[in-house]
Amino acid sequence: MIKTTLGDVLKRFRIEKNVEAQNICKGLCPVSMMSYFESGERVPDTVLFLCLMERMGVSSEDFAVIVKDEEYRYHIWKKEVLEAIENATWETLGMLLESKISKKIFCNEKLERQFFCYTRAIYVGIQEKYKEATELLKIAIEQTIFDMFKITESNTVFRGIELHMLMLYLYYGIHGNVLDVHTGRVLFDKLEQYICSERLELNEQAKCYPKLVCIGIHLFRDSMDISKQMALCEKAVTLLRKNKTFCDITGLLELYIALLRETNNKELGFYEKQ
Repeated sequence: MIKTTLGDVLKRFRIEKNVEAQNICKGLCPVSMMSYFESGERVPDTVLFLCLMERMGVSSEDFAVIVKDEEYRYHIWKKEVLEAIENATWETLGMLLESKISKKIFCNEKLERQFFCYTRAIYVGIQEKYKEATELLKIAIEQTIFDMFKITESNTVFRGIELHMLMLYLYYGIHGNVLDVHTGRVLFDKLEQYICSERLELNEQAKCYPKLVCIGIHLFRDSMDISKQMALCEKAVTLLRKNKTFCDITGLLELYIALLRETNNKELGFYEKQ
């Protein structure tokens, strides 16, 4: 039997993806730890391991990891929380966030705290408590991102969930009067530049970009000329076609169709049928 360690898996994917250790470790763990993990001298906890893999564009659904009973309970709880968000079952989400398991640290205080603050922000944001949601997101973001306005100025590769936190911070921040429109637009431009860079896998781009476009047009419609709005929508639609996915397709098409109608674009009929 061939024994494969978590360090072996990290090393294999890091080499395969051609990613430097410092570009996936920043904010998660000291870069020196990666050499210890890869050599087998130390073993990463499963929460950190999965986050490092996600920064390399590898989903936890692509492999199985044997974990301790305590950690297993946390991962099951985390999966249920994400399912509640995806299915918009907010009452269930509220109960999960108030459960005993949500208040216990299992193996990685920083990353578990980040996930709790992020999901709690979504829950209070649904109740339109935007200022509270923004404060929670700021705590979540600061666990692994040192300066959200400089995400394009380093070679760090961020997880999809980290980018989603930043997008929600932008949305809730403006609605909660924590961010002014100018600052919000700067963050939007940084996020667009980062998501469209080569650092993200196509699949992650397709998950993030349409959502960002919908948020951006919603927030900045009055200060964004129609040609820019059209360009954003067209780029998002092209990306979804290229990746053959339908992330946020309904909201995106509604925006795009409204713009096509406003400009009397000849492609209006085609997209209305979609």
